[in-house]
Amino acid sequence: MPRVIHAFEDCELDLRLYQLRRRGRPVKLEPKVFDVLAHLIAHRDRVVTKLELLDALWPGETVSDSVLPRAIAAARRAVGDDRGSARVLATVHGRGYRFVAALRAGTGEAEAHSPVEDAPAFASPFVGRESILAKLEAALAFASAGRACIALLAGEPGIGKTRTTEEIAARARANGALTAFGRCHEGEGAPAFWPWRQLLRALAERCDRAPLEAAMGADAGELALLAPELGVASGVAIEGEQARFRLFDALAGFVRRLAQERTLVLVLDDLHWADEASLRAFGFLASELREGRVLMIGTYRDVEVRREHPLRELLGALARLPSCERLALRGLERPALNALVSAVAGRPASEELGRAVLEMTEGNPFFAVELARLLRDSPDASLSTLALPQNVRDAIGRRLDALSPAAVQALRAAAVLGRSFDAGLLSRLTETAPDALLDAIDEAQSAGVLSEGAERVGSFSFTHALVRQTLLEELRAPERVRLHRRAAEALESTLAAGDDGALSEIAHHYFEALPGGTAAPAAAAAERAARNAHQLLAYEESARLYEQALEALASAAQPDSLRRYELLAAAGGEHAAAGNRDSARGHFRAAANAARALGRADLLTRAAIGFRGLGEMGVPPDAETLGLLEEARAALGESHPIQRARLLSRLTGTPPYSLSMATRDALSREALAIARASGDDATLHDALGARVWACYGPDHVAERIELGHELAALGRRTADPLAEFAGHETLFAAHMLLGNAAEVDRALAACSRVARDLRYAYVEFQARYFEAARIACAGRLAEADAALEAALAIGRDRFPYAQLQCDAHRLWVAIQRGD
Repeated sequence: MPRVIHAFEDCELDLRLYQLRRRGRPVKLEPKVFDVLAHLIAHRDRVVTKLELLDALWPGETVSDSVLPRAIAAARRAVGDDRGSARVLATVHGRGYRFVAALRAGTGEAEAHSPVEDAPAFASPFVGRESILAKLEAALAFASAGRACIALLAGEPGIGKTRTTEEIAARARANGALTAFGRCHEGEGAPAFWPWRQLLRALAERCDRAPLEAAMGADAGELALLAPELGVASGVAIEGEQARFRLFDALAGFVRRLAQERTLVLVLDDLHWADEASLRAFGFLASELREGRVLMIGTYRDVEVRREHPLRELLGALARLPSCERLALRGLERPALNALVSAVAGRPASEELGRAVLEMTEGNPFFAVELARLLRDSPDASLSTLALPQNVRDAIGRRLDALSPAAVQALRAAAVLGRSFDAGLLSRLTETAPDALLDAIDEAQSAGVLSEGAERVGSFSFTHALVRQTLLEELRAPERVRLHRRAAEALESTLAAGDDGALSEIAHHYFEALPGGTAAPAAAAAERAARNAHQLLAYEESARLYEQALEALASAAQPDSLRRYELLAAAGGEHAAAGNRDSARGHFRAAANAARALGRADLLTRAAIGFRGLGEMGVPPDAETLGLLEEARAALGESHPIQRARLLSRLTGTPPYSLSMATRDALSREALAIARASGDDATLHDALGARVWACYGPDHVAERIELGHELAALGRRTADPLAEFAGHETLFAAHMLLGNAAEVDRALAACSRVARDLRYAYVEFQARYFEAARIACAGRLAEADAALEAALAIGRDRFPYAQLQCDAHRLWVAIQRGD
């Protein structure tokens, strides 16, 4: 851009160097404060309303009412203005603000009046990313044309991933797109699905109610699990992996419908910090949104994705999608780096300076900007006195050294709270009066260490993760432990009933304070957070929290063996729900050992049942599984009837017991009798399923019909749609065998209804498959082929046996045709 300098009073606002100078010396200025000055100067011929400034400088963001007045106040301080005389910036009450100072000729190619486009969006120029932006704009064009795209931006800390996404989002908004950001929380303590909660919250705030409700449609109940801000009642959650499929499917449907009206750009920042459930949601949407006006962008630090990192599996799956492109951000080349340093430092970058900056920063924009700021603030210093180590901590340390001791002390405590923090909580943590704390925060903002959060009034964030990391490392271990404990206690004291947002954060702080004797509250808090994560269907996060509770319990002065067993079993159940079979078995194995040490046969049986797992009827077990089941059976004897019934149900479908019709008949009959007498619905569900499995064949059709009716009724009574579907499925198969067409149609209609309501792929596949079978039995073989293809469209890529099941049906149809 041309050299544009606005000179007024004793100030110069340089739009090319993004710098305010007063009496010839640079003045520290936050990016948004610079933008406010530039915008008011560009439109100095009129009063600029508050709404215009908010729309121009905070587009699409939700900010507090105090943001703009603070920016105006900071601008006045920077230019030496006095609100009473208003020589530069005047407040027009009830209207807005106006730049009233007279412009005079400045240095360079000053223009009398620059267009609003000259006002920068950021304090440092965006340089050296032309090729990356071109690829992102191409992806945006594809998305706008109805071909959904996924872009992954990878690079080291400070390389410009977030800045690049903000740039493409700004360009997308300029073309009418709807954008929303979800930023993953650094470290532990964030609720499950945190980035998705932020995305949904942002979309709810930026959309009118009518289109928002239309996009939610029938999925509103599921979506409310993630974002109560949507203003709808949460649906009844079902357990297991199918429940989470329904949640993810609801999320995909919402995004797909919302994108029908305008292009949608969704950004999930810092995926390397995401919880595993959030990563699974990202992978699900990426695979489901093949068509639609959606661009999904994820950023992550590739240096942190090691072999065991949960993001690695997602990246492998995304790499196989033709709609996904990975973009690696590397260090800036010399020309772009020189332009960046020159703009920030306010002096041309010489050959020597450019070479030294490149050597010290390896082209990392954040590191380079830190060095350039040091050069700007110390114009007489030489490179040797500003030597910057590779990890840039010296640069951060120099910026912190400029702050008062009170501000640094407050920042160290804030670093314990996380990358983002609430000023009210920090006040309680540091026992500092709110006014004094706000002075310290204002000082840190002026130094560029903190920025005001956009989510709520009183929230602030460290401008970069390395700033927080440096502050944490300056804390001595005892002080850090004390601060974590006080943070947990402060959060607990303000936790409102029904507020689940802080549970994981409380658990994290108590856990970090373990050396200070917080074993009991750390275990209790982690267990409570784990139960909440389970309600959100975030099974991986729930398992992690149960494991955290176990670690906390292990540090207690007095061991609690029974509590340890319960936590092991709970963690095993969460891993099983998440589909992590090996992890589940490991925890149930440890639980079995704990039960043996306690001498509790009932607990050993629970561990054995979990070790065997659900959905394995008829599958031959390994020696360890069979040995554990038989050990539990021998130890349990006739005691503990509920556990005995569940164990017998498992043995019904376990070879060698299942290989004998007589044996599995006896086991399932006993299990069902005990379950009916117990009054426990979960046990009855297990036993009915086992009895149905034991009755396959032509000799027990009448009993299977009775069992099917009982299973369907149990599902309706307990609001368990999977149990209801299993009952109607049993009735369908039995009446097909008997040739009762009316009953077959009745059962098929019930299966289809439940499948439509449930929206779980396995059930939908089975319902379509049943339809194909019914049509074929009616002799409409060509129509049956089409119905079979419809079933395969649902199940082919999701269930490995779907193709085999449909191939067997096609063989039967071919035999009927005489092919």
